[in-house]
Amino acid sequence: MKTLSGNRTTATKQRRVPRRVAIHRPRRRRQPFCPLSSARNNPTELVRSTHLLRTVNPRKRTGHQDLDIPAEQRRTVVCDGENLAYNPVFKSFDASRISAAVSYFERLGHRTVVLIPMEMLDRLKSTNVLNSLYNENKLKLMESRMAETGEENTALEIELLRYAIQENAAIISERDFPNSCNADGSFMPVLRNRVIGYCFFKSTIFIPDDPYGRSGPWLNDILRK
Repeated sequence: MKTLSGNRTTATKQRRVPRRVAIHRPRRRRQPFCPLSSARNNPTELVRSTHLLRTVNPRKRTGHQDLDIPAEQRRTVVCDGENLAYNPVFKSFDASRISAAVSYFERLGHRTVVLIPMEMLDRLKSTNVLNSLYNENKLKLMESRMAETGEENTALEIELLRYAIQENAAIISERDFPNSCNADGSFMPVLRNRVIGYCFFKSTIFIPDDPYGRSGPWLNDILRK
């Protein structure tokens, strides 16, 4: 820019401002959220999951603390011995798995009865556990035939459901009861409200607090008359 001052011409140069060059910086990836580590630091924190949002409340979510049922209201537990004894990893029948289930519910104060097919006695390597249960009147032998895998046995399923109705009992089994639900409509209340699933880790049995998921009855409600 030039200005005139009398006869003298002065020029003032415009100061150039350097352009800012945008530097591309890679965006940092968010670390995946780990609900276990977060809940370990703060157990009442909101746990985020890919499919679920709920507040963890240890006072209401621990089933063993809630299973304080009065003795007169404790429901009898019928164990599906064939299904419990079958080990899908080794594809064999193990009587110690039946004993683990009986001990679990007896520690909670429930009367426990085991139903197995009579043929099963010949398939087990060790029958000491079953002999002790039989002597204590906790084992009932059924005339129904034995299944090869312990997963589907319609005759035994019907006997289990009939016994559960007769004794107003709950059933511990991992069966889906695909054919029994159509055999008799009276089985539906048991199938919908009184079948308890399980899983094994080595020789330890684990019973879920919500056998039917969040929408179904809790274990405490199933085991209460």
